[in-house]
Amino acid sequence: MRKIIATLYFCIYLAFGYAQPGKKGMPGGEPYTFESSQVLEVPGGGFVGLRTIQKGRAMTTYSSRWNEYVLYRYNSNMVKEKEVEFGSKKEFGAYYSEFFVFGGKLWLVNLLPVDDFKGGSLVAIEINPQTLELSEPRVLISAEEHQLKSGAVGARGYTFNVHSSISPDRQRISFMIINHKSKFSIGVFDGGLERKWYQNPELDKLDRNWMQSLVVNNAGEVALGYTHRNDGYVTILKEKPNPTWCDMPVKDMGVNMVGLLVDEAGSKIHITGGYVDGSYNCVGIYQGSINMQTGTMDPFTKHKFPERLVEQLADDDLASTKDRKYGVNRFWGTQFFYTADKVPDLLIEFNEGATPSANSRTPAMVHSRNLLNVRFASDGLVFTRVPKYTIFTMGDFSRGYHLQIEADRLLVLYYDSEDNLKQDVTSQKAKYVRIDKTRLVAALIGYDGSLTRQPIYGEPYTSRRTRAEQVSMSSYQIPVCNYGVEACFPVKR
Repeated sequence: MRKIIATLYFCIYLAFGYAQPGKKGMPGGEPYTFESSQVLEVPGGGFVGLRTIQKGRAMTTYSSRWNEYVLYRYNSNMVKEKEVEFGSKKEFGAYYSEFFVFGGKLWLVNLLPVDDFKGGSLVAIEINPQTLELSEPRVLISAEEHQLKSGAVGARGYTFNVHSSISPDRQRISFMIINHKSKFSIGVFDGGLERKWYQNPELDKLDRNWMQSLVVNNAGEVALGYTHRNDGYVTILKEKPNPTWCDMPVKDMGVNMVGLLVDEAGSKIHITGGYVDGSYNCVGIYQGSINMQTGTMDPFTKHKFPERLVEQLADDDLASTKDRKYGVNRFWGTQFFYTADKVPDLLIEFNEGATPSANSRTPAMVHSRNLLNVRFASDGLVFTRVPKYTIFTMGDFSRGYHLQIEADRLLVLYYDSEDNLKQDVTSQKAKYVRIDKTRLVAALIGYDGSLTRQPIYGEPYTSRRTRAEQVSMSSYQIPVCNYGVEACFPVKR
């Protein structure tokens, strides 16, 4: 195993990953600020970083929030060359923002608020990666088109979920806006973000809380994966010459999720998730596929969890060995992807959250406990459990880790207690985290199911959100928080 060396180049600045104190009982609630950052390699060379500053006022029934941004231009040696600030309360809602390179251009997509109860328009801003100049906002889906209202609890898109997906050839991108039950708005766009087709369908069994997967293939055909009670559904939407759609239910089993993954050719979609069989908990993983050209669904295969895996997860309060509740806790925090050798892989994160009252100054706490990797090898499923116990805040209920796909393994960066790292991976882990013993850890998951863990940052620290940005072919930049100060450093492989 190649040694992972952490080289620290500290760029210290105050961290705002917590609720700012306000006067208790003040009109409109307590003001707060929260920051996150992202760095992308951009066309023409160099890197562009985006710091998102979410501001607002926490209220008892809803939150009025907006985004402000800071753009940074770095050269190929990660030396900052330029900085630009933009954004205001009237321009940028806080509940959806996506920063990405697509079609050879750098984009920021955001919900543009209309008012507190009419949601907003989905707009795209092109960013010149060399000068950081911003284009005028381009409307992708207008509020007048989708006519989805936020409702009584909504402010600037609060009750909206926005999903997006890029095709395997990176020539098509789809955006979906959904608020409450059944109604949603969806569009497919080309490499220049010009609209190819658009629909406002209504599906009786679709709820924004149970909408779980969106994929688009190279032909611009879209598939949605979602659940209704214990039933799983896949809906395919095509332009044809006229917009049409059809439901394809996942039959003969109860499921807790429907994950979708489109192949490179765009003709086949893999389907997976956990299934239940006379028990509330999941007893295994199912897999199947859909032929997008013929519209047929292949038979499903069920794979039971190994008994030893269920016992280990039960020791960590993530499963039960009792007859009526036998199985693994239901899960939602997942990534479904292809490994470097083109094999489907599912990474599951088990977590639970505790949200304080609206008047509390304590941020929501999320307990992330264990990762489970499932590799869909040709000769059967390969399960790998990564024991961990993580606490992070601000309501990010998944992705308490960073995943990097390598040639012959998966690299997962996360943080954990030093006490857990001293134990064998088959042992019951500690059910608490001491901040003064927290370590940044790299877990290497082999395609054969092997697991090794190695601390790569030995000082105690905590992180509001685990994230890492790849800044070259061999290094990542990882922000961490050490006693109220955030430090960015590259981790070199």
